[in-house]
Amino acid sequence: MPAQRREPVRITEGDRVVSEEEITGHAYRPGWDVTEGELTGAGLVQADAPEGFLAWRLA
Repeated sequence: MPAQRREPVRITEGDRVVSEEEITGHAYRPGWDVTEGELTGAGLVQADAPEGFLAWRLA
């Protein structure tokens, strides 16, 4: 399902702000089953990670 994201963009020159605007974009974020399948299909295995993070390493 595409997700809409609003991202502020600021262009500076030295300390002066030259341009500032907000860009709206769309991104596709697949479900966990798709992501996990792609990672394992690429030869990665899940590894231990601190504080609830996910880590992957080559098998």
